[in-house]
Amino acid sequence: MIEIDRPEVVAEVRAVFETYETALVGNDVETLDALFFDAPTTIRYGGGENLYGYGEIAAFRAARPSVGLARRIDRTVITTYGTDLAVASTLFFRDAAPGKVGRQMQTWLRTDAGWKVVAAHVSLIADPDASSTPASSAAPPQQERIEIVVVGAHLSGMALNGELAGRGGRFEREAQTTADYRLYALAGGPPARPGLVRVADGTGAAVATEVWSLPLDGFARFVAAIPAPLGLATVRLADGTAPKGFICETEGLAGARDITGFGGWRAYVSA
Repeated sequence: MIEIDRPEVVAEVRAVFETYETALVGNDVETLDALFFDAPTTIRYGGGENLYGYGEIAAFRAARPSVGLARRIDRTVITTYGTDLAVASTLFFRDAAPGKVGRQMQTWLRTDAGWKVVAAHVSLIADPDASSTPASSAAPPQQERIEIVVVGAHLSGMALNGELAGRGGRFEREAQTTADYRLYALAGGPPARPGLVRVADGTGAAVATEVWSLPLDGFARFVAAIPAPLGLATVRLADGTAPKGFICETEGLAGARDITGFGGWRAYVSA
């Protein structure tokens, strides 16, 4: 019979789980990569991406912005099966996602190189316990904010990101568009900029984006400064949401290069 929760094995897995958590909030990419099993069979499902194989997971880690990673974890459960297999489950909360609760599950396998994650799943839902918060402890009302999808020079760490931050911008999440878009490297600059174009169903691909939010006054000032051929329109995201975001007019594609195959602007400029 398989022995469940052998104390010394639980202690081992809890230690590597805590190492993972520290690396995650500190964006220690090297440690995070080392804790995943280097194999094409390793899978990670995230809030806006489905990653198959160690290579895709490592590429995602390398491109992910380093902001908005701090979180609080709760109800962590480590369950071990025998001496070489374990499942780590936890809830997490981020200040940037009020009223939401994240769920994370990891399958850990003991290998010759130590414990490694061989499968992981992360999701975010409305917190079912949020409505039970006593009124006296509820957070004060916050200023209304509007989400905006960015795909290029306004991404975290890119040349124009300060235009968001300077207007009260806050990073919310990474997301992929639905497979109805194409991405182009526009002529001109500096700075170099992409253009996202909506196309007919079946002729596009998913494109990596970031979702930021702005207070109402900051949003108005930001939109007023957007130069042609770029503008704002509804952008359909794979997570089911449809915020406003950057879209390029077709007239702006003269001399542009189709870079959809790179999957996103960050991957293109890093190539």
